[in-house]
Amino acid sequence: MNRRTVFAFALIVAAVTTSARAETRLDTTDHHSWRHSLTDMAVECDGQPRGPCFLELLKGDEAIRKDFFAKHMNGLTKDDYKKTPGLALTDSAFFKRQKEVEVLYKNYMHNITLAQYKARIAAAK
Repeated sequence: MNRRTVFAFALIVAAVTTSARAETRLDTTDHHSWRHSLTDMAVECDGQPRGPCFLELLKGDEAIRKDFFAKHMNGLTKDDYKKTPGLALTDSAFFKRQKEVEVLYKNYMHNITLAQYKARIAAAK
């Protein structure tokens, strides 16, 4: 075979195997990307796109989200803002703060690896 052909073939094989071994990172740019990267993490974890690891990651995301929002919303819910005297927040202020915390959460979770994800799940429980 021609040297160029062999080199090109070796380069393609190296590129494919390197990308296959690369760790999946969580993409939080939108909901579809988030879900797709969670599926990729599950495949990396146990080889199944919708297996036990995927369910563990979904439950873990819920735990991380609750923990994060509790810390950044000062543990108050919308009803607490209505009932607590002295809080000058209205419903619109609550929802505005909730959107701000959602952006913070996306930034907090963006581009983390599976190992980091599992560590955050363990810390949230």
